[in-house]
Amino acid sequence: MKIIGENIHIISPRVKQAIADRDKRFFQDMAVQQVAAGAWAVDLNIGPQKKHGVEILPWLVQTVQEVVDVPLCLDTTNLAAIEAACPLCKQQPIINSTSAEEERLEKVPLVAKKYNTKLIALTLEKSGIPVSAEARVNIALEKLLPRAEEGKVRVRPAAFELVGQRQHVVCQARFQQLFLGCLAVRDEALGLVEQAVDCAQHLKPVGNDRLMQ
Repeated sequence: MKIIGENIHIISPRVKQAIADRDKRFFQDMAVQQVAAGAWAVDLNIGPQKKHGVEILPWLVQTVQEVVDVPLCLDTTNLAAIEAACPLCKQQPIINSTSAEEERLEKVPLVAKKYNTKLIALTLEKSGIPVSAEARVNIALEKLLPRAEEGKVRVRPAAFELVGQRQHVVCQARFQQLFLGCLAVRDEALGLVEQAVDCAQHLKPVGNDRLMQ
């Protein structure tokens, strides 16, 4: 199992402020702490950053790579920012992410192919994330994996809105069984950070343990 550390996330007010301040030390400390805790890769979530993404993401890549030598996960919907950052990555980067929405599928895998990156693909459509495990598998098999030839696609079964919704946790576990059964040779990336957002502190270990079984 390879762990992608996701503590550098725009949803955090401290991260948002550190980006605004271009606080190198803050991000370097976070990167070092995550790698020391066992992270195989470090996710850099800057949000959409429509105006300044092409400057922020390359700066962040260079900042983090000064102190850690691990793959970086470029986490933004701003493809121009991703294209600006990819050539600066010392190790093969990971684009996080594409969804099953046609507009994203038309563009993101091509960028992954152009820069020889890995690509996380969410089982997410415009209507949202299905509660049914079978529906998620269908999205993966019918929409995401056919684009695998355009970029190395790593399907990440997204786990959102789990607070008070046990059916999503159960569905996630069932999806893993079905998907890996269909394609045992494929990589799978499982997101735990989403299920922890706004979740009561004492419930986070329960959700994480259930999803990791």
